[in-house]
Amino acid sequence: MPTLRQNPGFKEQALDDVIKNVYAIDRDCEDDAFMQKTIDKLNDVIALYDANNKKEMTLRNKLLDYMYDVYECMNFDDKRSRFDVLKRMVKNVKSNDGSFDLDPLNIAARRINYFMKNIPADERYKLVLEIKRKTKDGNSYNYDEQIKKLSKEYEALKLEQKYLQLEADLERYDEIRAQLKKQPDNKTQIVFYNELLPLVNKQPWGRRRKFAEKKTIYNHLSTLYRAEGMIEQALKAEVKRDKFKKAKANADEATRKKYAYKLHRGERE
Repeated sequence: MPTLRQNPGFKEQALDDVIKNVYAIDRDCEDDAFMQKTIDKLNDVIALYDANNKKEMTLRNKLLDYMYDVYECMNFDDKRSRFDVLKRMVKNVKSNDGSFDLDPLNIAARRINYFMKNIPADERYKLVLEIKRKTKDGNSYNYDEQIKKLSKEYEALKLEQKYLQLEADLERYDEIRAQLKKQPDNKTQIVFYNELLPLVNKQPWGRRRKFAEKKTIYNHLSTLYRAEGMIEQALKAEVKRDKFKKAKANADEATRKKYAYKLHRGERE
């Protein structure tokens, strides 16, 4: 039994029907249900055409372009839906002999540059890199400046996210400490202490204090595990406790020798 993809008459009729819907939509259209129905139909028709066939790839791209326009009519301020269509348009280009350098690749890059500034920088950056990779004529369609600008935005975003995560981690550390003061049941304390361990590394403390804090946490965990009959976990916690106890002792000794050396040099001078 032939599939719908192999039925030219069905495909052509479906294509004609959806294009009639598209042409019935303009910026004054207020029928959101009709526009959403049109988007659903566009998705159905796109699925009928083969992305590995150059002619059908071109048609799929045109349908995606219609979808971009319908989303713009539905909600001009909703950049996410249109950005997702741009990603599909770029992904739709399975191979490029230069025919797709302008449309959709360059058009997508320009839309990203002009209209998608509220989309996270990392997503825009990655998509423009994909556009550059798929572009055949890198001289006529050069994205180096756009990529350079996006790279700076991306790095700034990563720094901001790193700072916000650090602040959240420090706040969470204080929250857990406050909860532990209320002496919840053993199992809850076990969960809390295990959550504290990686947060210790985020504290603005020296190595010696971090070693001491982890030694204390593992000591608490050992006691709690034993109280709950979890002997294997208790033994593992004790191994970790002794490891950080030794690490703190080594750090203390290194500090002692460092200050002793400075004191000795001061006396000689």
